[in-house]
Amino acid sequence: GLIVRFLERNLSSAGREVQIRGFEGALSSTATLAEMTVADDEGVWLTLRGAELNWNRSAILRGRVEVEALAAEELIVARRPVPGPVPVGETAPRPEASGFRLPELPVSIAVDRMEISRVDIAEPVLGIGAELRVFGSARLAEGEGTARLTVERLDGPQDRIALAGSFDNETEELALDLSVREDRGGLIGTLLGVPGAPALAFDAEGTGPLSDYTAEISLASDGAERFGGAIALRS
Repeated sequence: GLIVRFLERNLSSAGREVQIRGFEGALSSTATLAEMTVADDEGVWLTLRGAELNWNRSAILRGRVEVEALAAEELIVARRPVPGPVPVGETAPRPEASGFRLPELPVSIAVDRMEISRVDIAEPVLGIGAELRVFGSARLAEGEGTARLTVERLDGPQDRIALAGSFDNETEELALDLSVREDRGGLIGTLLGVPGAPALAFDAEGTGPLSDYTAEISLASDGAERFGGAIALRS
């Protein structure tokens, strides 16, 4: 109960109330959470159910956060949250662009498997309802990170987005591999208002330093290539 109250108090803020139910195993290698809700002035807009964290506690003593599995059975997004009040004295971010860097944390982080078995996005969020499965992995250590993320649609057309990437702060080397596939009437084509909502295939892949980076891209609809080429970044 003490840990639950601590989490609720620190996750909540003005215009956001977090409630946690069925939290067990906080000090064990496997922690579970029955349900967490996030509400604003109009009520609950996000619900997370059946969450589990399986991690190596002893690795903390060696400066590592090793997570075998970070998973949840269901995530429900009922609507977009109502914007909260702007804190007194807070100013808008400066518009100037700054160099990209991964955060350098005092510990390394490795998540071997992260998965949400079902993400239910209600129609008010995007204008179209969708059920998705999300899974992947991530690692971050000493300014170098890698990540894999896959999103698959469970209802309707067989939409799939797969992203693999890595970045090194020291060398500024970026590797990116993005693949998007969806059937006719897919989520992206519908949201973009593409006439006829055709089947889409998009690929982007490239490796190199940010100062001299090139990614090869291609876009096809209904099996016919529409354009292809390269996008380049030069310092």
